[in-house]
Amino acid sequence: MQISSYLPAVPPTLTNLARSKARVFVFLAVAALAGVLVYRIVNFAVNYFSSDGKGVSRNKGSGGSMSSRGSSSNRNGNSASTTTTATTTATTTDTSTVAIVTNDEAEVGVVKEYKGLDDSKGFFKNLETEAEKFNIDYCLKTAFHHNFIDISCPRDTVVSTPAGSHLHANYVDLGSSKVICAQYPCQAVHQTFWTVVLEESKLVVDLTKPASNAGYIDGKTDLGKVGYYPTDPNDSQTYGDVKVTCLERTNPEEFFVLYKLKIEKGTNQKEVYRLHYQNWENQDGTFPHDLLKIAMYIIKYAGETRPIVHCASGTGRSGTLVTALEIFRRFMKRRLNEGNALGQVEEIILKGRKERSPYFVQDEEQLKSLFEMIEILFREDGKRRPWSHKEEWRPWIHHKCDPSYRLGMRTLVVLAKAHW
Repeated sequence: MQISSYLPAVPPTLTNLARSKARVFVFLAVAALAGVLVYRIVNFAVNYFSSDGKGVSRNKGSGGSMSSRGSSSNRNGNSASTTTTATTTATTTDTSTVAIVTNDEAEVGVVKEYKGLDDSKGFFKNLETEAEKFNIDYCLKTAFHHNFIDISCPRDTVVSTPAGSHLHANYVDLGSSKVICAQYPCQAVHQTFWTVVLEESKLVVDLTKPASNAGYIDGKTDLGKVGYYPTDPNDSQTYGDVKVTCLERTNPEEFFVLYKLKIEKGTNQKEVYRLHYQNWENQDGTFPHDLLKIAMYIIKYAGETRPIVHCASGTGRSGTLVTALEIFRRFMKRRLNEGNALGQVEEIILKGRKERSPYFVQDEEQLKSLFEMIEILFREDGKRRPWSHKEEWRPWIHHKCDPSYRLGMRTLVVLAKAHW
């Protein structure tokens, strides 16, 4: 006989009550999940449509705008066209301060403080005034093959080879970041350039726009007619007694091209990387998120060596990137905070101007990119758990207007894990 036959029957009312309670529990659980889902959707929609004024397109040449990028005046007298988006508001025409295209969220913290400086000449003008006080001994211009006759090279930090060949390049030591800032290598210095890379570095960073079919770099400088590196896998180029072979070419993300190269000189050989960021106009700022990405690539691929950073002149864009790298490293070490950011940015740039050029961070648009990057660091830092120097830093950076920004964040996390 079954044991169940000895057990009293469960009253139907109790069974119905249990079933009712189960239904209530399931309903509450589903309602809670639905609430969380709705909250996330609404939060995403708010973040997505509340842009930071950066515009939808990441390609500044495609008609979209980010902040007021592309609106600064060209030093040669040519004015770049001003582009606007539906999320942008009017910018100030007063050149004594940085014209920030904003919503309320963007104009906070350091960016707002920078914009609101009382000095009528502005923060950037103050940098120029302080740099003019330097007593710098410059090399003779006849000592170099140079691209820009008006950019001098400080003698104390000039880069040269053991054989006595010079580059229009300088050692720049900013504390946590030790780099070489150089002009784009013209044909006469290709051998010297790769000799310096062989001896000094594992990474070359190129910030120029891609060369056109006519060989024009940045749309006007014909430095690209004779390239200083092989572009296709298994191709080799010989520069004097230096042979450079392209082993691999990849596109880790939009506007980034990464080359793996092998340098051979006699019995010496070395594998290095060349990173080409292709979305930065001459004499203009760039996307602050991309500054952080390039900084992370430098940390990963340069290792303990000095990265060699160049644009066309080796001053404006190169100086901006190197400053961003130093800012990022000081932030990671908790040496940079909202209370001292203005002073530290001034210190870094003035050091760069003393060791490289008075055009180190060349204009206000480039300076604005740096402060926008700092604002991102502070904002994202406040959203994560309390910081410890022993933790890995997971930079959950996102862009609120262009979903493609989020696609590269996994790369940043991987790079951060590899170093910190």
